Amino acid sequence: MNILASTSFIGNTGFANHAKSFFTSLDKLTPVKVRNSTIGDSWKGYSLECHNKEPYITKQMKDMLVLQTLRTENSWIDKPLYKHDPNFDPDINIILAEHNNHYFYNEYNGYKIAYNVWETDKYDPKFLEQLKTFNELWVPSKWQKQISIDQGYPKNKIFVIPEGVDSKFKPGNDPEGKFKILVVGRWEHRKGTRESIKAFLNAFPNNDNVELILCVDNWVNQDKLNSTENRLKHYGLEDPRITIKSFLSKKEYIKLLQECHVFLSASKSEGWNLPLIEAIACGTPSIYSKCSGQLEFTKGKGLGVNILGKEAAPGFPGNYYTVDEDHLVEQLKEVYNNYNFWKEYYLKFSKTIRKNFSWKKAAKKAYDRIEQIKKENKPVLNVHFVKEPYLRLVGGVGKYKVDFIDNSNNKTLFSTILKPDHWAKAYRNYFVDWKIVVKDENDNIVAQHDFNAKDKRVYISLGSKSLGDTLAWFPVVEEFRKKHNCKLIVSTFHNDWFEKNYPQLEFVAPGTNVKDIYAMYEIGWYYKGESDKVNYNHHPVDFRTIPLQKTASTILGVEHEEVIPKVTFKRGKRPIKEKYICFSPHASASAKYWHNIYGWQTVVDYLNNKGYKVIQISKEKYSSSFETTKLPRNKQIKNVIDATGLSMEDTVNLLSHCELYIGVSSGLAWLSWTLETPVVMISGFSSEWTEFTTNVKRVINKDVCNSCFNNYKLDAGDWNWCPVHKNTPRQFECTRKISPESVIESIVGYLI
Repeated sequence: MNILASTSFIGNTGFANHAKSFFTSLDKLTPVKVRNSTIGDSWKGYSLECHNKEPYITKQMKDMLVLQTLRTENSWIDKPLYKHDPNFDPDINIILAEHNNHYFYNEYNGYKIAYNVWETDKYDPKFLEQLKTFNELWVPSKWQKQISIDQGYPKNKIFVIPEGVDSKFKPGNDPEGKFKILVVGRWEHRKGTRESIKAFLNAFPNNDNVELILCVDNWVNQDKLNSTENRLKHYGLEDPRITIKSFLSKKEYIKLLQECHVFLSASKSEGWNLPLIEAIACGTPSIYSKCSGQLEFTKGKGLGVNILGKEAAPGFPGNYYTVDEDHLVEQLKEVYNNYNFWKEYYLKFSKTIRKNFSWKKAAKKAYDRIEQIKKENKPVLNVHFVKEPYLRLVGGVGKYKVDFIDNSNNKTLFSTILKPDHWAKAYRNYFVDWKIVVKDENDNIVAQHDFNAKDKRVYISLGSKSLGDTLAWFPVVEEFRKKHNCKLIVSTFHNDWFEKNYPQLEFVAPGTNVKDIYAMYEIGWYYKGESDKVNYNHHPVDFRTIPLQKTASTILGVEHEEVIPKVTFKRGKRPIKEKYICFSPHASASAKYWHNIYGWQTVVDYLNNKGYKVIQISKEKYSSSFETTKLPRNKQIKNVIDATGLSMEDTVNLLSHCELYIGVSSGLAWLSWTLETPVVMISGFSSEWTEFTTNVKRVINKDVCNSCFNNYKLDAGDWNWCPVHKNTPRQFECTRKISPESVIESIVGYLI
């Protein structure tokens, strides 16, 4: 699982230390990448150079930093500070969300967690709306959880993840020398800096044994006074007992906490108060105001200072808490007068703090929550089978293994790894009894979809304009509908032939954009582009090795059975009284023609001698393509009734009443079969099982080259197509070597 942490951490602020400690600890449990979104360059007193020198940032954290965000007067821009990994796609985003850096919150995909530490009793309305866009909110205390709920944040989306304290913060040697009172933080109104100094002066007006250490230099100047010295002068708080220290290294800071007698925090409100918990962890008696987030670990025990009420937070929405300054003075006197008692008390308190609060524990609680998120947020499957099986994972967390399985044999046909809101296709355009299984990173099944078209809309397109293809394939469409009990939409180039006899089907014109469908299949012949290579994304088998009608059966996954379609043709009266036979010499390719130059005339003469009228039917008398074969042929077949160029209605009528149809592999042969008119088919181009097998006699010469279609792709643009013997004396020998006598022999049985 990829976790991206975004934060602002610079200097020695509590927020910065929180970010560094928390994310470093979490990284030990599950890998975390950290993005630094520092508010920097345009702020006086800060530079990139100081960031790189900042002693609290470990090498590991430096390596994890990937992005620096800089503020301009009117906008925010992203500027690379460390190399950004463009391939890092987070599953979970944890964003330490300050009120002033929410501009990047929606930059990445994935589950979004806001970890916010707030310090008033009310959010900025705009910031609150930003927080509501997250999947959930982490806060350090029950206090902040309650103020969030009070403002309308969903209770079930808030989780308390306390901060911690570094294990290096622990009791040291007993303090020596003067009684030292330490104040740590920024000089600002919320921190109660002036109140702390005034309380010191009021509690110990003439006591030279007491000193106040101020570690309150700002990393960002918040007034024009620029320094603690100037501020003391400005507010009339100068006193020789006041010592000023700048921000220290971590080692120096811990030593200072251990060596002072009292830690003083008169803060008017805190999201957590990291210096306070660090001081208590060192066993240092600590005075604090009994309000806000710090109650999470103090529980109001020890040297807490009472709160009188609330006061407006200058520059922020909501309120701070008003600290009882008199009680603050009293607590300073109390700890001075009874130091040994309070030292022993806080040494015990230190054990409790270090036992219950650590960054390791904080990270573990976060890690457990992340694991729970994975369990709770199972992906929803958006699935359809339009041309090919398609799956989109909606929601979820982390990475998922997706298996596309053929349910009929439990064989996995395609596997991939997906993230939420990503999709995958298994490139099979034909029917497969699909089972799509989604597993989490622990190989647990979290979702599954089995193909089920019952009562669902399914679209089947017959893409061929060929008469024969349509008649061969259409019955299979109806078999698919019956098998799956689906609401079937179908398109053909001859819809009017079937609409009346298949009222259970919805017919649409070819090319219609059919919406809201569960599955779609296109029946046809598909090649990869090479002349002889079948596109097996569209066909489960090579269609040249199976009957034409079975092509549709294999694409649609139904059992093959030769079925004659039910067509609606208007049949008139018998067109002529005499007995007659229809024939057509034409086909869609030269390879299908009967290339015996005497063949058709010989057969026609025989039939005439037997008293039959012979009618030639087709679109045209002559085939222009036939001229390109460079072989001699009859320019015109004599003694026939010319019925070429008739309408489909008249052609159907002729075929319906004739005793026999004679032809080659063509649409008219399939039409005759559909009309249940006996057929004699002349062919060397395809094997005898390729077309229909009922009510037909095939004439084929197995002693010469034959059945090339079943081994080679037909090049429809080359009318001289003959894959084995093209441009040789043996070209088209498959039909040239079929004698008129063999055709007549097949006819005899049909003659009256």
